[in-house]
Amino acid sequence: MLFHFEIKKAVKKKIIFILLIIMLLSVCVLFYFYQVQNRNQVDFQLEMQQENIRSIKSAITEVKADPVASSKKGEVLQEYKRDLKLAEGTLEAIKKKETKKKLFYQIKEKENLLEDLEKGNTYTSDPVWKIKQDLALQRAVYQKGYDYNEMGYATDSYSFSRDILKLLFPYVFIFFVLLVTANIVGGDIESRKLRFYWALPLKRNNLMTSKILATFLISFVSLMLLVTGAFLLGALGGSKGHFDYPVVVQTAQNNFKLVDIGLFIIQFFILAIFTVLFLVVLFECLMLLCRNSIIVISIILGLIFLTNFLIGFAKNLTGLLVVVNPFSYTNITAIIDGSLAVQTGQAINWAVGSIILFLYTVMLFFLSKLLLKKEELVY
Repeated sequence: MLFHFEIKKAVKKKIIFILLIIMLLSVCVLFYFYQVQNRNQVDFQLEMQQENIRSIKSAITEVKADPVASSKKGEVLQEYKRDLKLAEGTLEAIKKKETKKKLFYQIKEKENLLEDLEKGNTYTSDPVWKIKQDLALQRAVYQKGYDYNEMGYATDSYSFSRDILKLLFPYVFIFFVLLVTANIVGGDIESRKLRFYWALPLKRNNLMTSKILATFLISFVSLMLLVTGAFLLGALGGSKGHFDYPVVVQTAQNNFKLVDIGLFIIQFFILAIFTVLFLVVLFECLMLLCRNSIIVISIILGLIFLTNFLIGFAKNLTGLLVVVNPFSYTNITAIIDGSLAVQTGQAINWAVGSIILFLYTVMLFFLSKLLLKKEELVY
């Protein structure tokens, strides 16, 4: 009963719907921006490929003009002719928008590049491990028969959804959660309406628990709507989504593995559940202590910002302080793709984060029960 009552109260608050609509519209605007940038990058890619062909032809001319005959000269000339054939094939595939054929040529180019690097016949600014990582991903996508977009502004369902997750965390969606919590949980505390509720035959803990659950449900449903909206936008834009589309997850420095985007999203939402619960219960405790929503929101966002700032120096800090810090796990996408673990050199992943956030949530929940017993805090 109390839970349904809190949900009905929240639904009547227009501010929550306004915030959600603003975020959904922002996703639509971002998708349009991605489409524009994607088209610009296609044109840029054509120009770059044409310049690449001109460079290879010029190099072939220079090698042929060299009067010195040697086996090395012949080997280099064969490599240039091989690269020219691939570059021309790639250009033709780009013009005809044959994405799978283009990917085939890209795979061959990377395989040849690795071969030339092993022979010492060429140089590249990209590290070998990065080339191998990209090659593994391209091979996996090609074997599954899916489209591949190596450009920064991909409008595919899976790529765009992943970028939206990166945008939402660790700040945008968390700010939304805090505002929702301020309306459902903080409003009654700040206005001292709790005095009215305590006069009713209601258990204090049950009332506050119902507020926490209502806040969590609204926040999590909102997140689902945002991610689903991003996925559908990609599909409507002509790019089908595949939950077995491979993505790269880093496991350690210069090491990686490929996982399906479906597993990536599942792990994301599991960690998001514990993140939202932790933030809501933390907000309740801080609200009972200071009774000011603006101050509480500022404190939580400040701690998140400070944590992310210090993570840049994590290798010079005690690793345990990074692992046990609950605010380290608010950057969910960076945790799931492994980039945060690589950056800090710590065993930070979605499972560890879920356990730590759960333990903090339990401790904060019992703390809130103790705070609710103090009449001077409630009244």
